[in-house]
Amino acid sequence: MNGLDQDSKPHFRSVLIYGMGMMGASLGWALRSRLSSCTVTGIVRTEKSAAFIRNNGLADRVLVLPDLSDCAALDLDSHDLVVLGLPVRSIVELIPVLPATDTLITDMSSTRREVHRSATERPDLRFVGAHPMCGSEDTGPAAFVKDLYVDRLCILTPGYLSEVRHANQKKHREDARLVEQFWRAMGMKIYYLDPDSHDELLAYLSHAPHVVSSILALWALSNRTVDNSIRESPMPITGGGFKDMARIAGSNPEMWTDILLSNQDNLIASLEHFVREMRDIIECLKNNEKNDRQDWFEWFARARRARNRLCWYSEDR
Repeated sequence: MNGLDQDSKPHFRSVLIYGMGMMGASLGWALRSRLSSCTVTGIVRTEKSAAFIRNNGLADRVLVLPDLSDCAALDLDSHDLVVLGLPVRSIVELIPVLPATDTLITDMSSTRREVHRSATERPDLRFVGAHPMCGSEDTGPAAFVKDLYVDRLCILTPGYLSEVRHANQKKHREDARLVEQFWRAMGMKIYYLDPDSHDELLAYLSHAPHVVSSILALWALSNRTVDNSIRESPMPITGGGFKDMARIAGSNPEMWTDILLSNQDNLIASLEHFVREMRDIIECLKNNEKNDRQDWFEWFARARRARNRLCWYSEDR
């Protein structure tokens, strides 16, 4: 199928979502509500997930494929777009066994380099990588969120931005524009990055924070006083700050294991940087007689300004 008309505007009449967990199911809802003429087909691993998607109208058709190797019989050419909504490891394993097709393919993976390398080994596929940054610690299709993608950022990592040049760069640029228009139709803002820069950036702004959040939860509960008090208290003792910082420790273990292992070098570098900063603070606290109240005030104020800049908050927030 051709995704372009004479005005070069995409008409996605049929979209296949391969993997309808929280993000895939939310995409199904977005497609049904924002592109009402589009037919949505979903692929899931269990009958339970399929029943939920059917009962909630998140797809017109649902297929159950428990094993990745079952994809060989799929008719990908009957769709305008295929969106891979699987964990990164599954995507890397799926791309080599996908049937050859002229249908445009994108994904929603949180790390880019391994997916990109896998895609470059399939020149017979039209693949443009994408990372919609709107995940959640909740999992499964039942966790779908209406308008999940609206006013959120999608990072595109097309092959022509990387050191490995795409054989047909002009065609690949056009495919990237189509994928951009698709995510814009879902309500997203677009930012282009090469895969290496993406994974380094996300190590600091997503992946290492998830590890730190997990350490925080394990660290706090390892203290005997905390453990005993939590058991005896009539309600959680955790303050709002701890809940905010520990929230993402409840994320999908399968997905985050894949992310950790697929971005290991950047994660190590970012965490080592974090440990150096932590050691500096510990040394300052140990030598507190050398640091007056104004020093700490200025440190917290600098951290506040950094937070505001990172999150685009106003300076007085």
